[in-house]
Amino acid sequence: MRENWNYYKKRLSYIMFLVALALGVHGLYSYYSPIITQPWRLVSAMLYGTMKLFLFAPPIPAQAESTISYQIAMWLAPLLTSALVLTKITNLLLPLQKQDEE
Repeated sequence: MRENWNYYKKRLSYIMFLVALALGVHGLYSYYSPIITQPWRLVSAMLYGTMKLFLFAPPIPAQAESTISYQIAMWLAPLLTSALVLTKITNLLLPLQKQDEE
């Protein structure tokens, strides 16, 4: 398992991304479905809200009634976004550090 750690880490991040996406869509659907009756506006609100979750801006106010699936997605999505950003920064800066050492 040690030799394939990058593979498993990447696979785990994909699975966590899909879980956060599914929980976010489910939570936003359960919140918006009583409010919005037109199907295309409902889909648009769900997609926009899910995108906002990953950008550190929850679309539902904190005092509003929401499901546990939305609460899990609200915490999981920004963590995945920050992990992606930190990974990209690390992958960008590590080769530069190796060049300076040589």
